[in-house]
Amino acid sequence: MSASKIPKESIDYKKWDEDPNDIANKEIRVLEPKQLSLAADLKSATEKFFQHVQISIKLRKDKNLNANNDDKILLNLSKDPSILITKPDKGRGVVILDHPTISCENPLTTVLRQMKNEEYLTQQEYKYIKPVGSVPARLYGLPNVHKDNESLRRIVSCIKSYNYKLGKFLANIIKPIRDSPYSLKNTNNFFKFIQQNSHLSKNNKMISFDIQSLFINIPVRETIEIICNKLYCTDPKLRLFIPEDYFRKLLEFATT
Repeated sequence: MSASKIPKESIDYKKWDEDPNDIANKEIRVLEPKQLSLAADLKSATEKFFQHVQISIKLRKDKNLNANNDDKILLNLSKDPSILITKPDKGRGVVILDHPTISCENPLTTVLRQMKNEEYLTQQEYKYIKPVGSVPARLYGLPNVHKDNESLRRIVSCIKSYNYKLGKFLANIIKPIRDSPYSLKNTNNFFKFIQQNSHLSKNNKMISFDIQSLFINIPVRETIEIICNKLYCTDPKLRLFIPEDYFRKLLEFATT
C-alpha cells in the first residue's frame, strides 16, 4: 500500500524522528579555539544584522507615518484662511505668514461693531464699511513718458482692500474741509481760472513746481491731527456725531 493511501491517523510520525542512539554513534567534531572564535563572531554579526534590520523596518514605518502626518498638516494649513503659504526668495522651502488682510480686518471689524452697537453707525453704514473677503493692495508702475530716465510712477491700487470702503466713507465726511480757494479740481478748472483772471498775466509770473513722491512724504499723524482739529475744534458746524476717539481710529485704519 502506498503512503498516500494510508489513513492519516495510522501514520506514526514519531518513527520519522532520528533515534538518539544514532546521534551518539555519529562522529562528533571538536572545534578548535580559532573556529569557536569565528563561530562566535558569526553569531554576533548575525544578531547585529537582525537588530539593524528590525531598527530599519521600524524607522521606515515611523517615517511613513510622519510623512502621512506631514501631508495632513500641510493640507489643513492650505485650507486655513488666516495664513498665507508662499516660498522664500532664495533656496527651497515653505514660508508660512499671517494673512495680511485677516490681521487687518479683525481689528477694524471690532471697532465698527462697537460703533454700531453704540448707534454711531447705522446698520447700512456698518455693512458697507465692514471688510469681507478683502485682498492686499496691488502695487504697479506706469512709465513717466515726460521724463528722460524712463522711470516708473508707482501706483497702489487699494480696490477691494480691507480699508477701501472705509476710505470712501471718510472722504465723504471730510469733504467740507477739503474745499479750498487755493486748490483746483482738474485741468479744466485751471483753464477756466486763467480765462476768468486774464489780468493776472500782465504783472505776474506763473511758476510750476514738481513735487517728488508727494503722497508717501505726507506726515500721516500730523494730517490726522489737522483733520480732527478742523472737524472738532475749529468750526462747531462741522462737528460730527461720531466721537473724536472713534473717528481718529477710523482715520488710522484708513491710512495704514
